[in-house]
Amino acid sequence: DSYQRFVLERDMFGQCALNIIACESADRVERPETYKQWQLRNQRAGLGQLPLKPIITKVATGKVESLYH
Repeated sequence: DSYQRFVLERDMFGQCALNIIACESADRVERPETYKQWQLRNQRAGLGQLPLKPIITKVATGKVESLYH
C-alpha cells in the first residue's frame, strides 16, 4: 500500500518537481499556468474537451477507493 503510493507519487510528481527546480525558460517542459489559462489557450487553438470513457472512470474510481479506505 505505502510502496504503491510512493511509486505513484514519484512518477506523477517527480518530473514536475525536477522541471520546476532545475529548468529555466526554454528548457522547461511544462509551464506552471492555471487551468483557466490552459483552457483559454486550448480554445484559441481549436481544441475541445472530450468526455471520459465510462470504463476509465470506473477503473480510476476503483483504484482510488482501494488506496484510500
